[in-house]
Amino acid sequence: MTRRAQEDEVDNPDQQERDDGDDEQEPVPLPTILSDPADMRAAAALAEAERADARHSPSPAQVTGLAAAHEARRGEERVARWRTATED
Repeated sequence: MTRRAQEDEVDNPDQQERDDGDDEQEPVPLPTILSDPADMRAAAALAEAERADARHSPSPAQVTGLAAAHEARRGEERVARWRTATED
């Protein structure tokens, strides 16, 4: 490799390691694990409501459940809020 090629490689930001200045990494959230069959059904219904919302055609019950689940971050909490909001 020529000296110029070496200098170009060092100057090229794509060839350098990226330092974001944060030595501590955010913990990766655990995947959502649902063991209760009712939670599994609620998760499927929530997913269907999210698809209906994307198509701009959710039912009034789906809108209520989506509004409740929207505030939660973790999957288990979203499902629990969905179930609470849509229980008959």
